[in-house]
Amino acid sequence: MASYRLYFLSAAGRFLAAENFEAESDEAAIEEARRALAAAGEAGFELWQGKRFIFKEATAPAQAR
Repeated sequence: MASYRLYFLSAAGRFLAAENFEAESDEAAIEEARRALAAAGEAGFELWQGKRFIFKEATAPAQAR
């Protein structure tokens, strides 16, 4: 298992909160991040493994928040 850090984003693209979790692969981590995003109701997320950027997803167009 590998460790990942999930950063929730506001609609303006600002970091709101972070969560650490473990997953078997990058693909599994992205799916877990999507589930966490749906539960949190934020506008998007960035997923990192240490200093390595994995994935970014925005579910809402950028707006000031």
